[in-house]
Amino acid sequence: MISTVLIQEIRENADRVLSLLNKNPLDPLCGSFDREYWAWNFKDYPNMSLQTGAYLLTLLWDTEFEGNRFYRNASLLSSIRKALLFWCRYQKKNGSFDQCYYNEQSYGTTSYTLLAVLNTLFILERELPDAELKSIRAAIGRASDFLLRHSEQYGAIANHQAQFMYAMLAIDRYLANPACRMTQDKLAALMVTMQSEEGWFQEYDGMDAGYLSQTIYYLARCHEITGDEHLLSQIRKAIQFFAHFIHPDGSCGGVYGSRYNENFYPCGFALLKNHVPIAARVLGHSMRSENPGVRLSALDPENLIRVMTNYIETLRCGPFDAKTGDELLPCEKPDTDILFSEAGIHIKGTRHYYALIALKKGGCMSVYDKNRREPILIDPSMSSY
Repeated sequence: MISTVLIQEIRENADRVLSLLNKNPLDPLCGSFDREYWAWNFKDYPNMSLQTGAYLLTLLWDTEFEGNRFYRNASLLSSIRKALLFWCRYQKKNGSFDQCYYNEQSYGTTSYTLLAVLNTLFILERELPDAELKSIRAAIGRASDFLLRHSEQYGAIANHQAQFMYAMLAIDRYLANPACRMTQDKLAALMVTMQSEEGWFQEYDGMDAGYLSQTIYYLARCHEITGDEHLLSQIRKAIQFFAHFIHPDGSCGGVYGSRYNENFYPCGFALLKNHVPIAARVLGHSMRSENPGVRLSALDPENLIRVMTNYIETLRCGPFDAKTGDELLPCEKPDTDILFSEAGIHIKGTRHYYALIALKKGGCMSVYDKNRREPILIDPSMSSY
């Protein structure tokens, strides 16, 4: 069932991702994933975070599943090469990249895109011509130097810091740079301070379930590389907390979170399904065919690329056991009544409904009918004003 849902979502949205990419070899902007830049001319700079689409296309090229017409497709490989070279051409002299405005020099975008390029090379480096590899490796070196010299200075955003941890480990794997491990250790120490005793990680001024699933994914990748048992205990605590925010209809997050995020990143749970029993239950409950949660077709281009990439990575973690363990999710239990005082969220469940109330956001709430598996009330209350 899990693989079926993932494959359906991936197949239905693959062409949409490809439509974002400029594939015209005669166009100086060939290789850009930002249609507002290369097609509509709405702005005079590209959002370089969209270049993470190169890794998504690489996964499509490298993952064999039913109906995947892109598997080992020569034309798709050519498109990936174009995207990688555009990433190189539009790098700043100091190694950074822009996202939201010209000359932004975004730390986050530099880290996100560098990780995507590295993961791409881990799969198909041998398929690339030497001249192109030379340019890509030089850009990797500049981006790595930028990340080691700087840090993200705004906000307390745990999913960003977790991604930086994962990126540092990937850089170290590719370049064997001891400084990356040192930076990763500092980021790991920071993540300890960003985790509540209840299990959630800080997203600006509170807990956000959607972004928590993304944080869990990055940390799961870090654990996969390091085998760190302390990190595993952090992730386990986060997954056990997150399980409360899977709704009866299979969706997660929403108005009661600090950032309103409803996107679900399943790969972290797939990676840890044998380490944390409730992770398999979360995965099975969320990846059901009748799940009306956020579909890929509902996402903007940036989130589409990130979540769809995560879906393909989840598919590569299979096969999946039809059994999801004996431990029930809180939304499946006949009686739930729990207050997370630090998060400021009260959860009440009966045989008939499952309600999540944000006490620190003006009492906004999400209420679900457990029998029909659908929302009854999504009330943002005063938190939107």
